[in-house]
Amino acid sequence: MATVNDRHATAFAPAGVGNAAVGFDLIGHALDTNTRDGSPLGDRVYVRCTDSAAVEITQITGLDIPLPRSAAENTAGRAVLAYQRALGLTHGFSLHIHKGIPLGSGLGGSAASAVAAVVAANAACGSPLALAALY
Repeated sequence: MATVNDRHATAFAPAGVGNAAVGFDLIGHALDTNTRDGSPLGDRVYVRCTDSAAVEITQITGLDIPLPRSAAENTAGRAVLAYQRALGLTHGFSLHIHKGIPLGSGLGGSAASAVAAVVAANAACGSPLALAALY
């Protein structure tokens, strides 16, 4: 069992529109996906390896309403749990999710959090998987 040091990483996943159907996804096509300062809308996830085997979401910022902080009930948490299981890791992760994509906007906020979380977890572990393998 490897000793987990102060390994951490941050990843950003931009807003996007994957569907062109009726409903919220269609609304996403009409929205400007940049912030007031011109930077892209997106979610940022900070991940730190921990000695505990648990995946914990310590903080979710950027929203006025609460999102689930249980890893099993949060898309970012579930993605990191799947990554942990797939690699057979004995250590865990601590996540801080910053939501930059408005909820219900059709801009893929759930997917962005999951992607950023897995990319950051992989980087915190020394990138054992190529980006293509993270799919």
